[in-house]
Amino acid sequence: MSSCTSISYYAQSLQGHVQIIAARQDIGKLIDDPSTPEILRARMASAAAI
Repeated sequence: MSSCTSISYYAQSLQGHVQIIAARQDIGKLIDDPSTPEILRARMASAAAI
């Protein structure tokens, strides 16, 4: 339990969050991109519809 309260834990968590946010892409552009595999485009379209 004490390891979750250390500064390094929060720094690592923040770093991971920032990496995820920085790597995000617009789903509409990915769906419209012909180089995106068809199965992935269909899954993203379904997720966007939800």
